[in-house]
Amino acid sequence: GDTGPLGTEEHMLEGEDVYRRARDLLDEIRKRSSEQGRPDVELEYLRRLLDRF
Repeated sequence: GDTGPLGTEEHMLEGEDVYRRARDLLDEIRKRSSEQGRPDVELEYLRRLLDRF
């Protein structure tokens, strides 16, 4: 739109903490994708994320 971007990438990719955060997020996606009680559409989405990364 005419209002500009909603978010910012400022300070998102700084420091060694970035790698730990990425690993934590990937671990969480793996954990959630193995929870069979989640809706199928969510499980499919999580699996597509894992296939990508």
